[in-house]
Amino acid sequence: MKAITSHRVTAKGFTIQNPEVNRRVILSPEECFSGGWAFFLRLGYGPKEFLYKSTRRVEVKLESDNGKYCFNRFERDPEWESSQAAMLLELGLTGGQSDAEFVPTAGYENSRYGLIEWVNDHAQQLKEKNITVKQFNKKMPYYQNGYRIDVQGERHEDRFDVYGNITFEDCEIPFTHFKKHIIKTIREYELPDNQLFVIPESWYPKYTPLFVFGKESGDRLKIPPGLFNLLIETDVKAPSANELRQRFTNTKSIEMRMPEGMKATLRTYQKEGLVWLKLLNDNRMGGCLADDMGLGKTLQALAFLQMLKEEKPDKGRQTSLIVVPTSLVHNWLREIERFTPDMEVLIHTRQNRTRDMGQFLNYDVVITTYGIVRNDIDILKDVFFNYILLDESQMIKNPESKTYQSVLLLNAAGYLNLSGTPIENSLMDLWAQLNFLNRGMLGSRHAFRDEFMIPIEKEDNQPKKELLKKLIEPFILRRRKSEVAKDLPEITEQVVYCEMTEAQANLYDAEKEAIRQEIVDVIKTQGFERSALPILRGLTILRQIACHPAMVPNGINLDSGKFEEVTRSLESVVSEGHKVIVFSSFVKHLNLVASYLEEVGIHFVMLTGATTKREEVVDAFQHDNQVPVFLISIKAGGLGLNLTAADYIFIIDPWWNPAVENQAVSRAHRIGQDKNIFVYRFISIGTVEEKIMRIQERKELLAKDFVASANPLRLLGEKFILEMLR
Repeated sequence: MKAITSHRVTAKGFTIQNPEVNRRVILSPEECFSGGWAFFLRLGYGPKEFLYKSTRRVEVKLESDNGKYCFNRFERDPEWESSQAAMLLELGLTGGQSDAEFVPTAGYENSRYGLIEWVNDHAQQLKEKNITVKQFNKKMPYYQNGYRIDVQGERHEDRFDVYGNITFEDCEIPFTHFKKHIIKTIREYELPDNQLFVIPESWYPKYTPLFVFGKESGDRLKIPPGLFNLLIETDVKAPSANELRQRFTNTKSIEMRMPEGMKATLRTYQKEGLVWLKLLNDNRMGGCLADDMGLGKTLQALAFLQMLKEEKPDKGRQTSLIVVPTSLVHNWLREIERFTPDMEVLIHTRQNRTRDMGQFLNYDVVITTYGIVRNDIDILKDVFFNYILLDESQMIKNPESKTYQSVLLLNAAGYLNLSGTPIENSLMDLWAQLNFLNRGMLGSRHAFRDEFMIPIEKEDNQPKKELLKKLIEPFILRRRKSEVAKDLPEITEQVVYCEMTEAQANLYDAEKEAIRQEIVDVIKTQGFERSALPILRGLTILRQIACHPAMVPNGINLDSGKFEEVTRSLESVVSEGHKVIVFSSFVKHLNLVASYLEEVGIHFVMLTGATTKREEVVDAFQHDNQVPVFLISIKAGGLGLNLTAADYIFIIDPWWNPAVENQAVSRAHRIGQDKNIFVYRFISIGTVEEKIMRIQERKELLAKDFVASANPLRLLGEKFILEMLR
């Protein structure tokens, strides 16, 4: 046998045959010595199998029959074997560590599950090429014969129904039966014939949101109508979802008659906003108008309410509720009187306000405040309004607050939010407001946190971020001044870096060391997540010293380098005939500036949370040429002010939330402004103020992705907090 194997032999007394043998291609999934899994290519010749590129080329078998001996000899066919290896490359495999190893190209994980997934995706091609794939598990074999998935979406008035089947060789399984496996990331699904179907890895990110946000009903999932983009992103066959997407992406091409009772000419982008609001209304969906400050969100909302009033005059009066911060009640009343004078308005705020909700039906609009909603929710919840409009809707950003829980009890045919900053702290702000607008659209708080908030905020998961952006896109309309109001004058921004005085710097350094040690100790004992209050308290003290030591008890008699620069700049700007707004988040800081202005004889007005006659203060600054300075606390002055008389803005203690600063700047840079605007931010060198500037741009990206600007403390992280205090 050895001679016949190795040489050409002339036989005498026996025979040598070279029979034809059946040739087979076999893929054997095996774990590699170097780690991971691969298909090992084996070639079958009759009953024998050879590893591809192995050295044994000839096989000889001896058979005897009644004393007659026959040697059956065959040789492997290298050309045929090479052609089979090339065929595997054409199917999408690539060479592995050894000549016999073949692995799937990108898109499949390097594991046994990845190999089985590849086999199911190429089952028809493998069958056509007569390639056999060995089983991994003989006790409970893996299903390897391919499948077909067919999932459809059907539009109803208040939902989409999603249904479909996964078709295997011998059975069909409803799509909803895979819910537990998809949500819990279980890879093996047992089929009726006891084979194990390996769920493709791509199904988990793709279909998890469907099961998280959908409600099971038999073999169907009920999906909120606002999630039509989710159906498209998950390849659900839903023509009506595609139609909705087309409508929302082509609002500029829709022509619509403007309301006749509107006493204003809407700009092009405002007309587009009105079309968008009408589209939401026609599809029974709520939305958030989130244009930049100063672009006329109130005007667009009033045009929409006026349009609804004119559309159905035969149905009688349809009352809408507008909920606003207390400081904006009279602003809304003035805007209604100016732009929609035909509307009958009731102010529901005073102590002697009615408890008879039937009286609401005599008015087109009822204006109330968030505080009144909390107090009167027991009776307001029983009224069915035409529309409920929340102005500065970030007021309901905290789902645990009584304000949020109260507005969620209000009932209406439609819901609308206005906010320049729908995200102030985290994506949960966004969930709260969208859940008010379209109940259940983004699932429960816990589902949203696990599905989007944690992956995006903690892990920077880009696919999740992109999916969330697509889901919310139809329901948040945000236009920037630079995009739509090109006729607004230019805005110039500059950072003014200020040196602290020697005594101020010494005090700052001493306090910084003490505060840093205190924060380190608190974090060690309580953990970073529970240390927010001590951290904020310590940072606030350092900010105050950086502004002016007199703001803290042990710095009463010390001077401030920044204060000298602020007051010098103020005197210069005022002497040149300009009007300037001074913003600060500390009333103490404003009081110091006020004392200085009184001392040098510069007239000013001041607005803080304690100011009662806001309109008089605003009018004095807007129309009195003898009042060149307006001191405003950012918290009190970020909403509802139109201060186009100013052309200079001083932000004398910038901090980590540029969204709030942007709102403040928009008090002057808005429609009606005819002057160039100059914004100065005063920063003390070598302090937490300067260090925070470095993260503003990085931390602002999350908020910009999801509509606004935000830099919440917990997103900064322990490492950066301690770095700030070095």
